[in-house]
Amino acid sequence: TIVSGPGRAVEIGKLEDLETFAMTDAGGTSRPLEHLSRGTHDALLFAMRLALAEKLAAGVRVLLLDDPFGALDSVRIRGLLMLLDDFRKRADFQLIFFTKEPAIVTAVEGIFAAVKVQVLAVTTDLDPSLSTEAV
Repeated sequence: TIVSGPGRAVEIGKLEDLETFAMTDAGGTSRPLEHLSRGTHDALLFAMRLALAEKLAAGVRVLLLDDPFGALDSVRIRGLLMLLDDFRKRADFQLIFFTKEPAIVTAVEGIFAAVKVQVLAVTTDLDPSLSTEAV
């Protein structure tokens, strides 16, 4: 189950059977996958990528995330960061974020307060007004 908002959830059955994917809205009505909002759809795909990374991981367990929350609102970003923190603890992964969004850097620093968070600011030579932050 992936919670996508107050009273809402996305239920996932077996990945081989897309008919087992369903959204339960705040009223308890089950709706087909194509009724998901763009944000809920993106959050679902993100969670599925985490599950795949955990399943396929061998040896060094590092997950690189390059601006993974592009089109998501701050509530979903915070929820996915909490999911990532649980994932990191459970699956023993090191996480490396790349982002240009200061709000995401701040959220990462807050949610991952118990672990070392290093922020690097890099300015490009092409346009000094552009910068990228890596967490």
